[in-house]
Amino acid sequence: MRFVKATLAAAVAAGTVTVALGSAPAVAQQEKQAAITVSEEFRASATAAETAVKAQDWNAARTALTTASGIAKTDDERYFVAALGVPVAANLKDNKTLATYLDVLIASPRTPAADLPRYTFLRGNIEFETKNYAAALPLLQKAQQAGFQNENLPVMIASANLQTNNLPAGLAALDQAIKARESAGQKAPESWYNLAVSRLYAAKDRAGTAQWLQRQIRAYPTAVNWHKAIAVYRNGQGAAALDKGQMIDLYRLQRASNSMANLSDYIEYGDAATGTGLPWEAKAVIDHGRANGKVPSGNAIANEILTQANNGIRSEGSLDAAEKRARAAANGTSAASTGNAYLASGNYPKAIELLNLALEKGSVNADEVNTRIGIAHAMANQKDQAKAAFAKVTGAPRSEIAGFWQLWLDTGSTGPAPTATATQG
Repeated sequence: MRFVKATLAAAVAAGTVTVALGSAPAVAQQEKQAAITVSEEFRASATAAETAVKAQDWNAARTALTTASGIAKTDDERYFVAALGVPVAANLKDNKTLATYLDVLIASPRTPAADLPRYTFLRGNIEFETKNYAAALPLLQKAQQAGFQNENLPVMIASANLQTNNLPAGLAALDQAIKARESAGQKAPESWYNLAVSRLYAAKDRAGTAQWLQRQIRAYPTAVNWHKAIAVYRNGQGAAALDKGQMIDLYRLQRASNSMANLSDYIEYGDAATGTGLPWEAKAVIDHGRANGKVPSGNAIANEILTQANNGIRSEGSLDAAEKRARAAANGTSAASTGNAYLASGNYPKAIELLNLALEKGSVNADEVNTRIGIAHAMANQKDQAKAAFAKVTGAPRSEIAGFWQLWLDTGSTGPAPTATATQG
């Protein structure tokens, strides 16, 4: 999916960060503090490099350091070159040379302990920028464990784990990063959620995808995100394909959340409603799309769906007869079907009544019926009753669909006033 790949690339790019590099050591001061000795020849070149660094003459500093490096013969002298060279290479954007200097500093016993976490992070960041995630990961983790603080570090660790196919560790790190932002009173970037969704989707983990999509909507409850979340979940792999009834209940949520984005959404929903014997709902969907301009009046497919829907409504007539049969039936199958028809027609009180009757009579899919009881209550603006019904749905994928509906209620959404597309008895 295009948006997943684009989002993933953006999230990886977010790992490029800038941190303070620290100041280069004065040669004489370091010699005095460490009680070490460097050769006169080396001292001259190193002092020239130091002078150029203080003047921020990076090209002159590089030339002097090249000379000093060529005559450095001891570990201490190599340490001086690296310590002086870090800001030079960084300012010249010479990451290859910077990496060499950082390797020397990380390994040197002369490096102050307080500087090691920063140097380790910088070294890991270089590998991260070049997409060498396997090399970046242990360095970034070591920097974090040493107490280095950078707001992007947790998500860099998460991304490196994900890029090296360690999905559980990557998600755990991403979860940690999001919670750290929340604890600081900040919202995590939306790209972080997209990163998790993209990896879970690629892994065909429908349950995990649903969980992270819901987390994203909770943080960013926009119509665009609702549309994406429902579409990604509906089209996800890794589990049995959703049946027609489950698809209908997701389309219902898409309409309720105002995330029907284009003509295709309305056509697919209307066709699904017609195909499952719900002409009232098919008519309502096409009429809704026409009213908001997303379904052109001259669209042949939409007109065909509407014609079939109107014919179906005339053929069905009042649902009174179906309700009487359902009440007289030995089990709840007819009551569940009639309750769903009432739900489709916008008669939510009758839908709730018949669906509850279906549960009482038994021999029905309780998860499906409770989902629809919840939907009917939600659309009637009865949030508490809706949440109670959704909470009774336990088996996947119905539990995941109910979870999306609960999230819609939790994000402050309310259903429209009950409306019907056909007169019911």
